[in-house]
Amino acid sequence: MSAAMEGMQLMAAGEKAANKTSFFGKKTPDWEVARMNYESAASAFKSSRAYDHAVEAHIKCANAYKNLDTIYLAARQLEQAAILMIQQLKKPVEGAHLYREASNYFVAHGSGDKGADVLEKAAKAVETADPALAGELYLEAVSTYESEDKLRQSVDTFTRAISFFLRVKRFAEAADLSQRLATIHAKTNNRQGFNRQGLATAVIALSTGDNVDARKRIMAAFAG
Repeated sequence: MSAAMEGMQLMAAGEKAANKTSFFGKKTPDWEVARMNYESAASAFKSSRAYDHAVEAHIKCANAYKNLDTIYLAARQLEQAAILMIQQLKKPVEGAHLYREASNYFVAHGSGDKGADVLEKAAKAVETADPALAGELYLEAVSTYESEDKLRQSVDTFTRAISFFLRVKRFAEAADLSQRLATIHAKTNNRQGFNRQGLATAVIALSTGDNVDARKRIMAAFAG
């Protein structure tokens, strides 16, 4: 039997377990059995390079894990689906949405730094295909770090997000992020980083062409 056929049989077994009913017709899904079959199916499909089916298996496995109240593992399954969607199926936008869903699960689990990390991966994946979506995802990533109080871990993501907004000439967003990064350096007692980022904020703010706003941003940056 080919790996692809094995994958199809495992998916069928997973569906049977997920849709199990009692003698009286009440739904009594066996999510653990469904999870095992979907996870094995994903492996079988990947070994046969049937990546579209592997994505489906990972998504169904994630749903099974969610119903088992193991949302971290559900997030990992969605992350695997996103990787396949982007790297193998060359569908970055669809993959980015899967990464975003995985991020929600990671944050709900209490793994905010991991949630922010996959949001940045999603943003990188769509920088060319959908710059507007990439901008949304970068902003969500840095905001997740801030809301989870992971300030030191956020610095590199802030830096890459600023670079992206500068490349696409969205200077107002770049200035805002630069100002927020300067504040983070101040909060983490990084005086050298604060001074450097304050200067960067001043330069970016002047690029907006709005001198009044630029003056406000410069004053705010150096006020910490």
